[in-house]
Amino acid sequence: MKSTLEECLDSIICKINSSNGQKVYEGLKELDKLFYDLCILANPNNTSNTHRRSRSSSPRSSSTEYNSPKHRYSKSSSSISTSTSSNQSYRYLYSPAMSSTSSRSSYSSDNSTPDPEPNINVTSVTRKWKIPTPKDPIFGDFISLQNSFEYNMTTHLLNVLRSSINSSEQNSNLDPVRTSLLLKNLQACLLLHPQSRAIFGKPYNLMLLLDLLNSTIDSDIVIACIPALVSAMVRNVKVIRTFEDLMGPKIICDLLKTKAREDSVRSRQNQKRKLEADKELENIREVQVKVLEFLFFYLIPEAPAATGTTPKTPKEKHGIDGIIRRSTESKMKILNHYLNKEVTDSLVKELMESKPFGDMNICW
Repeated sequence: MKSTLEECLDSIICKINSSNGQKVYEGLKELDKLFYDLCILANPNNTSNTHRRSRSSSPRSSSTEYNSPKHRYSKSSSSISTSTSSNQSYRYLYSPAMSSTSSRSSYSSDNSTPDPEPNINVTSVTRKWKIPTPKDPIFGDFISLQNSFEYNMTTHLLNVLRSSINSSEQNSNLDPVRTSLLLKNLQACLLLHPQSRAIFGKPYNLMLLLDLLNSTIDSDIVIACIPALVSAMVRNVKVIRTFEDLMGPKIICDLLKTKAREDSVRSRQNQKRKLEADKELENIREVQVKVLEFLFFYLIPEAPAATGTTPKTPKEKHGIDGIIRRSTESKMKILNHYLNKEVTDSLVKELMESKPFGDMNICW
């Protein structure tokens, strides 16, 4: 006999694999709500703050600000952010971007009587945590099911993404609302179940994300894709090396070079409604901020720094699995092929001074 969670996931999987776009969207919202319910169960005291925040109707409903030189981030609800400190803990922040239902029940997929939109205080749902195990009282059942082929949601979401990309090439552009929500759900799956990141060690899977990172794709999709890419790469050096082999650093750096596109938007402001032009400029800048955040993550050393003087040449180490662990200096050398050296130097200086990821004395 199937559990309630299995029945819930069966319903979600059935819907997201539908040929009907509205059904796919409903399935993605149900998965988003499932994550939300699990987080509420894990943070039961947060429901007292349910009316302090109003949510945006934007597909991404999140904003990120980068304030140089202090390197401060301001992130709203619909994101899961990671911290790669030496104690292997993560900062976890998640609530749904699109869900219109509250934590009425743990796993219910019944949308017949939707509850009022939940409004959770952002700071109240932030906590440090270690990745949950199958024994976790809240996330354990979900984690256990992710170890199975039938219920691994990362695999199902990738299949839906692949189908959407293939369909968009033949018919029309990707739906930004549906695709952004899919990517946010993918991000959640990868952070809850690190073993699923290995799927992106296959180049054809990682290319699905990299193909979304270009200036012709809707900005909302790009903004949702970059955190999903980070979630696939964090603490997985095989995926990072695959990212490099697929020219990922160049793809990311090209997104940073959008000055010409900004000028083009400004030149069209008299021809378009000003509100639309301003929104496009805002999205371009948010993409640039996401790229900066990604580059800070990418520059993290993958092995503890050698003692003594700094080496004159980029130092690399091989792990027991035979995969190279790159130093920050080695990654700088890669980025210098695509960015001005002064830009790379300033990024590393900011990383070392503000230490957004702690002391970074880690081994991946």
